[in-house]
Amino acid sequence: MRSADELSVLITGGGSGIGAGTAAYLAELGAKVTITGRREERLQEVAEAIGERCAWVAGSIDDATDREAMVAGAAEHGGGVDALVHCAGNIYRSPIEDLDEAELQGLFQTNVISTMMMTRAALPAIVQSKGAIVFFGSAHV
Repeated sequence: MRSADELSVLITGGGSGIGAGTAAYLAELGAKVTITGRREERLQEVAEAIGERCAWVAGSIDDATDREAMVAGAAEHGGGVDALVHCAGNIYRSPIEDLDEAELQGLFQTNVISTMMMTRAALPAIVQSKGAIVFFGSAHV
């Protein structure tokens, strides 16, 4: 097992919540982390709070070009990609009688399809490093 200070970790949804907390924790252990998300300002704030072990790449996991840029950014910052941690996701708050099909499809796109496509984009680097992929999930009830 490798120690954290040997790892380069790409974290989606790193601008808040579980993603930001995971980035701070892993950086404290010595990993080089690259956080991603759609809100550039928020990513900058989180990265500055964590320090030099944290880089950021703004973009959406829903966009193929952004996904490639995220992987490239993590590889540049950390010398490769040893782990991909999925924390990005959207939530849809509505009673079942008010469900909107288009909004649910958008939610499924981001939370399932785009997450799998992000995994696909990072897979060559993860296989090369014999790394790991971690999925976080949460629910709103």
